[in-house]
Amino acid sequence: MPILPYQYSIGTGTGTLGTALCTVPAGASGVTFFVPGTSTVYLGGGTNLGTTNGYPVVGGAAPVTIPLNPAAKQTVLYALASAVNTPIGVIISTDT
Repeated sequence: MPILPYQYSIGTGTGTLGTALCTVPAGASGVTFFVPGTSTVYLGGGTNLGTTNGYPVVGGAAPVTIPLNPAAKQTVLYALASAVNTPIGVIISTDT
C-alpha cells in the first residue's frame, strides 16, 4: 500500500483555473487533506469547481479523508482557496 504525501500552495482561481491538486490512481484508495491556518480550500473534480459546489476543507480543523474507488481510471482533483497561497497537505494511500 503506497502512501504518497504532498504539500501544495493553492490560489483562488475557479474551475480548471484552480490548481490540479492531485491525481488519484485507479482502484480503491483514500485521500486525506489538511489545511493549517484559517483559510478554506474547496475540492472538486472539474471545470465547474467553485466555492458553492466544492467540498470545503476548513483551515485548522481535523483532517478530512475521502475514500475513492475510481474503478478503471484515475481521478484528478482540483482545488481553490478562500485566500491566495493557502497551504494544503495531501496524503494518498492506495490498496494497490
